[in-house]
Amino acid sequence: MTQDTAQLDLVLHLRREQERQAGEALRTAQSLLSEEEQRLAALEGYAEEYHGRQAIGPSDPRVLRDARLFLAQLEQTRQAQGHQVLRAREAVETARARWLSARVQREAIERLAGRRQDERRRGEARAEQRQQDELSLAARVVAGSVH
Repeated sequence: MTQDTAQLDLVLHLRREQERQAGEALRTAQSLLSEEEQRLAALEGYAEEYHGRQAIGPSDPRVLRDARLFLAQLEQTRQAQGHQVLRAREAVETARARWLSARVQREAIERLAGRRQDERRRGEARAEQRQQDELSLAARVVAGSVH
């Protein structure tokens, strides 16, 4: 193995590791997004359910005021959770971009390594053919001088 091949193998190993880590970061970001979306859905479901119960509830002014305050707080919480979902989506897109970049870089190094290996094989085949040609020529020279 030449020093060039060894260096290329090292770079390829590092690129594969970067891609693996970027993939793991993407999976983590997707998982967090899913959790945030589930929290938002739960808040929205609870708000909907609470609205339904209030429609048939008592008409006591204090109870109505407390219900409105609670609904306002619930809406603020829902909006904050909506922002969390947006941030989580952005994190997923950032992680996806990093993973794609790492994958493209790894693929480029793999193509380069493949080309270098092909070049090496062609060089070896040419050297072997030259050697065979020289042996054949030497055999013909020896055969010609024996007669």
